Amino acid sequence: LPPHPRGIGFHQTSMAESVQPPVRLQALSSTGLSTKNVKARLDSFVTDFQNRSTKSGDAAVTVQLQKLSGALQQKMDKRKQADP
Repeated sequence: LPPHPRGIGFHQTSMAESVQPPVRLQALSSTGLSTKNVKARLDSFVTDFQNRSTKSGDAAVTVQLQKLSGALQQKMDKRKQADP
């Protein structure tokens, strides 16, 4: 291909070259986590993520993580109410 007039490099691929199945990941083992532990780890991650992402302005991810944290808290609260 001739070079781009503005000096931008690009490479065209045929349809056969560009279509590849996604990489498949398979867990070899798993470890159960309590809701309380997951929430604590998630809250720590959200705090760290917010500190790193304030410059990029990607609030959508932070909001979704906060919603997940809230849902975990609700689940913990319901369990506490169910256990006398």
